Amino acid sequence: MGQGQALMRLLQFSGVLATECKTKLQLSWWSDLIKEYFTPKAVMKLTLWKDNQRNEAKPFEIGVPILPRFFLVTTQSGVKSMTLSLEGARERFYAPGHVMVECVAAIWTYKYNNGYTVTLRGPLTARVIVTTSNPPGNTQAAPAY
Repeated sequence: MGQGQALMRLLQFSGVLATECKTKLQLSWWSDLIKEYFTPKAVMKLTLWKDNQRNEAKPFEIGVPILPRFFLVTTQSGVKSMTLSLEGARERFYAPGHVMVECVAAIWTYKYNNGYTVTLRGPLTARVIVTTSNPPGNTQAAPAY
């Protein structure tokens, strides 16, 4: 860890978010995805503000039990794909098996079925932790961050 693996895992997650498929309209699809990429106690923290006016900031904390529904509702609202752009992202070793990915200029892009594109811009920090899991049908341990 700490030599690009954590960044690659985040980009792998972005690649899955970017796919366009009908199964994204099923809660089970999102539940399986969240189980693959998030630990049970993970929290996604998101702060939104209007037109860069930080005095109108709205912070949100979305835990793993809610994350599948968050992404499902986003998809049901007409989002066909999402991508993360992590320009200048850096990994920082935090502890054994634990890396921080920091990006001061991340972009989360939503593409809608009606042709609109919405971009959320700002800093991104992700804690990536090595764990072991056995996906169905796989007898070897596989990393899940």
